Amino acid sequence: MKQNLKFRTKSPEHSEAIQKRLFDLGYSWAYQGQKESWVEAKYIYANSDSVILFNESKPYFDKHENKESTLDELYELKKDSTMEIVTDEPESGQFIKIWEYQGEVWSEAVRWKGPTREIYDSNSDEWVRYSCGNYTNIKYVILK
Repeated sequence: MKQNLKFRTKSPEHSEAIQKRLFDLGYSWAYQGQKESWVEAKYIYANSDSVILFNESKPYFDKHENKESTLDELYELKKDSTMEIVTDEPESGQFIKIWEYQGEVWSEAVRWKGPTREIYDSNSDEWVRYSCGNYTNIKYVILK
């Protein structure tokens, strides 16, 4: 099971190192996928639903419920073996959708809630109704 973690970044290089390790552990940015992003951000959050977020506010970081962690501690964590990669969209549960669009790789966190699908919107920090597009090479990482 993935953990809820938060990190204070010391530099863009430190941020990239944290992100690369989070990618190794199966975490992903909601829309940028597993591509180093926002390396100047002061604070990074990794949530148990596999989504990575960032923030610039120290008061928010200090109050945030995620466990504060370091890069060294991150390397002590083992990969989550409760994931499966498939090419057919799951009919229930929570998963990460990864696809290619105009030559770039993208991803989004998706979950089924009742009869509807929702995606995680990192801008509003909320789940919103799911919409489809014309994507290629779609894969789904099922989170168990």
